[in-house]
Formats: sequence, C-alpha cells, structure tokens
Amino acid sequence: MTKEREEIIAHAESGELTRKEAIIISEAARLSLKHLVSEGIPPIPRFFSPWFYAYLDLILEGKESPSAEEAAQRYQGIVKEGMPRPLSEEEMMNIFSIREETKEAVKEAGKKIVKAIEIMEVHDDALRQHEESISSTKTINSLMELIDALRKEIQDLRELNQSTQQELRKSAETISAIEDRLKKKETEAQYDPLTVVANRRLFDKKLRELMVLRESKNIPCSLIMLDVDDFKRINDLYGHRAGDEVLRSIALALEKELRTEDMVARYGGEEFVVLLPDNDLKDASSVAERLRERIEKLSIPFDPSSNISVTVSLGVAEVHKGDTPEEVVARADKAMYLAKKEGKNCVRSERDLARAGDLDQ
Repeated sequence: MTKEREEIIAHAESGELTRKEAIIISEAARLSLKHLVSEGIPPIPRFFSPWFYAYLDLILEGKESPSAEEAAQRYQGIVKEGMPRPLSEEEMMNIFSIREETKEAVKEAGKKIVKAIEIMEVHDDALRQHEESISSTKTINSLMELIDALRKEIQDLRELNQSTQQELRKSAETISAIEDRLKKKETEAQYDPLTVVANRRLFDKKLRELMVLRESKNIPCSLIMLDVDDFKRINDLYGHRAGDEVLRSIALALEKELRTEDMVARYGGEEFVVLLPDNDLKDASSVAERLRERIEKLSIPFDPSSNISVTVSLGVAEVHKGDTPEEVVARADKAMYLAKKEGKNCVRSERDLARAGDLDQ
C-alpha cells in the first residue's frame, strides 16, 4: 500500500476525511463500480476492493481520468503484492443476519416492557381508587370488600411481576446468545481456522496500527517472516494430515515463546509472520533465533511409530519511518528467502540483505 493510500484510508476509517479526500475516494469508488459493471464483474467486496485501490492510487498520483488500461496494470500489481482478504459474501451475510436477529430481540424485549408498564399503570389506577374508597367507607362489610379487592390487585401485580421477570430473563438470554454468535463469527473472520492464530487480515490491521505509532511516537516495531523448511516433503512423506499437525504445533510453539503483546499470524500456506512491538532489529533478531531453536527442538507426534522434526527459515525487518506495510514485509520476506538460500534453519535480517546485495532485487 502506498503511503498516500494508507493515509487516506486511515482518515476514512477514523472519520477524519477532508473534503478533498472525500471527493477523491468517491471518484475512485465511482470509477471502480463503472469498470466492474462494464466488464460484467459482480461488484462484491472481493472483486471491488483491488480495483478501488487501483483507481485510488492513480488518482492520488494526479491522473484525473485514469484509463481502464492503466487501472488494469495497477490492479495486477495490487493483486501481486497481496492484500487482506475481504469478508466473503457468506461471512458478511452471517454477521448481517445475526445483527438483524439482535435488533428484533431487543425490539421484542422493548414491547414486553411497554406492555408490562401499561398493565401496571392500570393496576396503579385501581389501587388509587381503592385508596380513595377507604376514606369514604362507613361499614365493616364495605371495608372487608375493599380489603379483598386490594388483596386481589396485589396478587395480580405479584403474578405480573413474576411473569414480566421471566419474559425479560428469556429475552436477555436470547440477546446474549445472539451476541455470542456474532462475536464468534467476527472472531472467525480474523483467525486462521487450522492454527487458531491471527489471519492475514488481522495481521495487516495490527501492522498498520503499529506503523502509526512508529511514525507519531517513534516506538520501534519489527516483524519476523518464517517459512517451514521442506514442507512439501513432509506432506509427500506423511500426508496432508501430518502437514496440518506440523502447522498447528509450530503455531502453538510460537505463541508460547512470545509475549502477550506480540502477534503470531498465519501469512499463507506454511508461512507465519510475527509482529514485535517495541523491538528494534537487534532485539527482533534475538527473538527470531530463540524461535528457531524452539521449533528445531520440536518432536511432533503423528502416529504411534512416527514423530516429525521440522526446521524453519526466518527473516527479520524493522519498520522505518516512511515505510509502507508492503515495504517492510518485502524486506522480511527477502531476508527469509536469503536464509533459505544460505542453508535453511537459520535467521537472516535486512542487514544481511545489504551484505548479500539483495536489498533492491
């Protein structure tokens, strides 16, 4: 993501768009939608987002009327650089449906409360009338009749109170169950179902937040990219079920070794990424070496007669002022592939890239 695009998206998300920025975003959205319609592409988030970013970048570069060819070329670059997976239509519909259920449940609870209040007001009027009648009662029989009437009103109120409490308790339980389902769905959209660590969408969001802190408060931040060595051989030798178990075990090992403020995410396939707030390159390189050693010592039980050993190659990069998320990820990725190139099961950082002459390749 370019720095200009990152800034305008951040302003949009925080509700701090200037008039000029709002016009730019609106124009990018208009051109994107027009392009999708003309090409017969459904304008759903998965298809719309990369085209929107393509047109937005071109407009931010000063192109007032970007051509479809220019947008297509930029689109290819955006898809290649990778971007967070938008919520699928099914995920969006699930969350929308649950929110609608919540609205209906709250509305129903409100109706019950209003009805209970109306009935209680009727009983309140009756009690007030009984109170006035007591003052004018002159015989014992009349007084006894009023006492019986009062007893009945109080009994009715007690039953109404119990009934209302039960109904509201049921409504509260319904709303609570719906909220739990919503939280579960929203959590599922941010975490990898196999390893239960963060997915790339959540990683991208957290990285942008940390980069803002790096720019505004000069708080260091680094990231580690790591890839399982010879993962294809593991799948070929033991099967994909074993490969899944390897990924789960590595994710768990990483989580155990890191601080609560750090983040482990599955970046894709057999690649993981680790975000380290308040760590410079030297600190992050030490953490990476510690992670490498821990994973090297893993003995992953697969079946009664087989334990699998694995190693990883790791690349480390620090966020610098003026970086875009893509730039820092690219440096960590290049450092990781340098580790692969230089023997695997080792750690390399962006400083090693400069030594190897790979920084700009």
